[in-house]
Amino acid sequence: ELLEGVRGITPFLNPPSDSAPGYYKLGLRYDPAEFGGLSRDEFAATVRPEGIAIDPGSGAAHRITAAGPIRRSGSLANADTADAGVLTLHHPILLEDEADLEQIVAALEKIRGAARMIKSSVVRGPLSVTRDDGAADTE
Repeated sequence: ELLEGVRGITPFLNPPSDSAPGYYKLGLRYDPAEFGGLSRDEFAATVRPEGIAIDPGSGAAHRITAAGPIRRSGSLANADTADAGVLTLHHPILLEDEADLEQIVAALEKIRGAARMIKSSVVRGPLSVTRDDGAADTE
């Protein structure tokens, strides 16, 4: 429920039923526009160092080279959208208490606030600095 308040992150929901679902992994819809244009992969790579077990979702079959040629009779726009915007939140996070989940939400909001700066550093690549001895260091 806490994730429902994070703009750009929408948990997949099960239709209401008379039972409570048990999750091993939770699928999330990701909107890059809400996070400064960070791609799904860039976002996941930024979130993991915050201690959040998240990964890009499974890729669309027509984009996976190991899948080989795929017959199609039209556009695969929905598959492309899912490929660009699905994340997987892993079970260790789902076992946390509410205080830990609130820290996760705070980390996601922190990343949103810094997303444009993160995106510009991803585009530019690592910063190269020349040391006093003339050698180049990469930060």
